[in-house]
Amino acid sequence: MNRYFSAFSRLSNATKSICKKEGGNSFFLVLDAFWCFVRYGMTPNEYWGWNVWRLSARERNKYYTARHSKRYEKLYNPRQYAHFFDNKKDFNEKFKSFVKRDWVFATDLTTSDVADFIKQHEKVVVKPIGLSSGLGIFTTNYEQFKSDGGVFLLVSICWKVL
Repeated sequence: MNRYFSAFSRLSNATKSICKKEGGNSFFLVLDAFWCFVRYGMTPNEYWGWNVWRLSARERNKYYTARHSKRYEKLYNPRQYAHFFDNKKDFNEKFKSFVKRDWVFATDLTTSDVADFIKQHEKVVVKPIGLSSGLGIFTTNYEQFKSDGGVFLLVSICWKVL
């Protein structure tokens, strides 16, 4: 249930900025985004990212949405393997021979170990485990890490920047 409240909150915030920029009624835009979720299976990210509020119903129906993706995932990916694609750590461990960069799962290490990893590389990418679509990703280096006190380590994966 928290996931839906979080999505609605993001939807409301995005609606306000669009209405401010382009005019229009925030309430109707939220309703339209909700309708697109029900009718086409569009997530709020898809709705905003593709500027769907500008499209006709015919144009909206042409998009390959999260609903389509889930349908094919269920059809072609056996359920017992789904976690490999839903969890960055599981994916990296299972397919380590294909992941061509150094990485660590920060919560498995001490702050000192993570500091050593970051120090060993000029710059690293930090990806939060629980987010997707590029949300929460940032780069850091050893000096920034020291000044931040390693706060981002709660649940993250660090990658060497290629």
